[in-house]
Amino acid sequence: MGKPWKCGDCGKGFKYSSRLETHRHTHTARRPFPCSMCPKGFARSSDLLRHQITHTEERPFTCSMCWKGFINSSDLRIHQRVHTGERPFTCSACGKGFSQPTCWPTREFTLGRDHSPATTVGKHSSIHPIC
Repeated sequence: MGKPWKCGDCGKGFKYSSRLETHRHTHTARRPFPCSMCPKGFARSSDLLRHQITHTEERPFTCSMCWKGFINSSDLRIHQRVHTGERPFTCSACGKGFSQPTCWPTREFTLGRDHSPATTVGKHSSIHPIC
């Protein structure tokens, strides 16, 4: 069985109509799951649960190399690249590698000799307009 339930806004398909309903909140201002600690609201209860940990000191995901704690496993995975040197995201124009996706403009990285230091990754793509 495919994904017969399609979003009218973006075309994304869903196997269940209930998933489509939840997804539709992402295209509207409706956030039926408010945080009790701050003014943020969320389209999905799972997003609220993930957010609520930011209001605590809990950091259940710990780096085995330096013992730094993280709120979620994906942040830990990204951090571990500091220790491994892994740079899985590559600029298609120059081959420069990054530890996070090169289209993520809010993160900063110290770039190599051919690029200015502490340039946002988003700015890197302006070096090569075809990136």
